[in-house]
Amino acid sequence: MRNKWRVRGLMLACVLGCVCAAQADTMQEIKARRRARREQIRQLVQTGHAKEGDEGYLMAQRALTADQTALMQAENEDRKAGYTAIAQANGKSVAEVGRQAAVIQKNRRASKQ
Repeated sequence: MRNKWRVRGLMLACVLGCVCAAQADTMQEIKARRRARREQIRQLVQTGHAKEGDEGYLMAQRALTADQTALMQAENEDRKAGYTAIAQANGKSVAEVGRQAAVIQKNRRASKQ
């Protein structure tokens, strides 16, 4: 009976380890994608086509081209995935993490101006 519980415990540890490793890879991929589009996002914001919303996501300010819309949607999807991972790791809601990220983004932009 004890061996049965030990085997189950070992299996659970392996599964959790794999999940954590997969999540880490995903976060690295998210960071890489966001880094790759950073300049394009900056251009959207600087030209007034988009702005940082209070919930941590980009919001359209003007009519966007199909490429600009796709860019903004991809950025927001990656932000949501990142906020979800951070929220799960810290026991917070995704909305709360998004709001905190929005404050950080706005402070960064204000300090650069």
